[in-house]
Amino acid sequence: MKTEEQFSAEKVLKYLLIGTQVDGVKFGPDSGTTILNFSNYSRKEESDFVLSIETAWTLYPKPTDYPSCEAEIPNLTEKEQFQHIWSMRREKGVNVELGSLSPHLIIHLDSNKVLFVNGRLEKNG
Repeated sequence: MKTEEQFSAEKVLKYLLIGTQVDGVKFGPDSGTTILNFSNYSRKEESDFVLSIETAWTLYPKPTDYPSCEAEIPNLTEKEQFQHIWSMRREKGVNVELGSLSPHLIIHLDSNKVLFVNGRLEKNG
């Protein structure tokens, strides 16, 4: 991703996610899809943001060195995914960034936890 494209994308994501909190979850038609609803109760206008995750993701207890590919992300069961979602409920987003080499989505929460969503699909062969 070009630097100016990354900057523009991060600017939009920061507007949409900073100050929001995980307010709902929906599990997709298969175990590979998780849909998170983020709400911002301090804005007057409708401000829900829906994040459909169709790649590997995890929740880190604090900022860390992030995986470079999907194979480095722990393979979570649906129960483990739900436990992660439950542990970050009502936590507000305080920063958003995209990975520097791949467009991973990295959402920093006010508890210092980090929601990491893989931004690159692995190619077969």
